[in-house]
Amino acid sequence: MKKGTFIAALFIAFVLVSCKKELNTYTIGIDVQSSFDQDSVQVLVDGQDVINRRLQTNYVLGLCPVDGQAVAIRNQGNHEIKVIVNNSITKREIISLDNNLYIGVNYDRHTGEISFIYSDQRFLYD
Repeated sequence: MKKGTFIAALFIAFVLVSCKKELNTYTIGIDVQSSFDQDSVQVLVDGQDVINRRLQTNYVLGLCPVDGQAVAIRNQGNHEIKVIVNNSITKREIISLDNNLYIGVNYDRHTGEISFIYSDQRFLYD
């Protein structure tokens, strides 16, 4: 009887492991782009800091080089992107991730608006 119970438990475990859904992982690339001028910028993906520093846009490139770029690896599904500029201006969006996604973060200091540009390709800079 014990041998039969062991085989049944082993079979059930095998079925459960076989039926486990495989989660795909994808890249979320963040590029802090224009018009930052020694602004404090915090970028969070699912509540986790990926950028948290003072940034300056290189206007020739249209990007805050080196410190203004980050990559997060996440599973397929919904994720929250949150950007805070100067500890007061916030933009938050939920994205549905089913492929690699690249996000350009822009700031209009005259209107105080943060905007996102989405691409399935990496941004290219000269």
